Amino acid sequence: MAEKKVKKANSQITTPWHDSRIILTQPHLTEKATRLEAKERTYIFKVGDTATKIDIANEVAAKFNVKVEAVRSVRIPARAKRVGKSSGWTSAFKKAYVKLKKGEKLEAR
Repeated sequence: MAEKKVKKANSQITTPWHDSRIILTQPHLTEKATRLEAKERTYIFKVGDTATKIDIANEVAAKFNVKVEAVRSVRIPARAKRVGKSSGWTSAFKKAYVKLKKGEKLEAR
């Protein structure tokens, strides 16, 4: 009998939304973010629209060499803005609240 050759699935996902360059876009620095950093070890980042919680946790752990305890994500919708007679929209984005394990801290921000 002929043996069947079984192809192994590639464990590395190569779709564009799993590219590390578009998972963390920038830190989201606000008064609330600063307060959360000091009290709760929680850091806020703007992330790509298709980034998952697992992707975000892995990226933060790899980039900053820390251990992540939890990730919460939220989509911020676009809002209508008006200045005088001109009207337009703000950009919609996704942000993630990343809580680090006790004793961990982000140094390079």
